[in-house]
Amino acid sequence: MPNYPDNPEINYFRCPVVSIVQVKALMKKVYRALPELSIPALIIQANNDPKVAGNSGKRIYDRISSPDKMYREVNFHLHGIVRGEISLNVFAEVATFLNRLAWR
Repeated sequence: MPNYPDNPEINYFRCPVVSIVQVKALMKKVYRALPELSIPALIIQANNDPKVAGNSGKRIYDRISSPDKMYREVNFHLHGIVRGEISLNVFAEVATFLNRLAWR
């Protein structure tokens, strides 16, 4: 299937259908196991990501049993949030989360 990557220099332009099936199976297994996650967790999602369901980050957050978890959304319209200008916001959220853990 054709793929329209946000970062064409590092992403594929075609996606094998079999890989989509494999990723969906993995996501299902991980989703079922989320309540077992009890270590600190940070979930970050772009609020206008065109490739991920808008409620998926919050659903993951809600299923994690860790008492030390944080959910953040960044205002962005693409899937890739760890490259370019938006990455500064993402890394600031990561730093805040890690600093909070370090001072406990």
